[in-house]
Amino acid sequence: MKLTVRKAEGPGWLMIAEMVENGLYKVVTERCGEEPPYDTIMWFLHRLPGMLDQICGVEAIEITPSRAVSAKRAARAASREIEASRRKQSPGKSFQIISEEWEKAGAWKREVTELILWVKPGKKRTAVTGETVKGMLVVEATGAPGDSKTHADLRSLLKKRYRVYDQDIELVEGYTSQRKVYRITHRASFAP
Repeated sequence: MKLTVRKAEGPGWLMIAEMVENGLYKVVTERCGEEPPYDTIMWFLHRLPGMLDQICGVEAIEITPSRAVSAKRAARAASREIEASRRKQSPGKSFQIISEEWEKAGAWKREVTELILWVKPGKKRTAVTGETVKGMLVVEATGAPGDSKTHADLRSLLKKRYRVYDQDIELVEGYTSQRKVYRITHRASFAP
């Protein structure tokens, strides 16, 4: 594993952990507002195994240096590497990417759930009743199924129930019908 702590191109500092695990190159990046103290770096390292389990990764091999390098040459190479990394994050020299899909090295694995709702309009409040009809979860709504306020209420209800963000909820079908299909993308969460 290789850990790099450096000044970010924009505001703040970056902590970058790179490693090859089971032939897959994985990278985790975390931004800090100021230069991270020792405790912050240790907390990042403590959470790192859980984060690396959630990363997809790309095919790569770890390269071992073949010969000793003089201190002056190593300093120049490090300077060039830092300058190149400011322009774009790239793997360290100790990793060789085999796959061309380098963007996937830091991509999170996401779980996707499809949820089918049956909306009962004309109720006092928007709420999940807890009952199911033909495999569909029954939800009571205040307005009509095609009403924009009903859609906003359903989105808010799903956000609270599944603890996700707005962009993680997508209406797949049934904008005006009582039967609505939502796709919910769950984000990875790490326990301290």
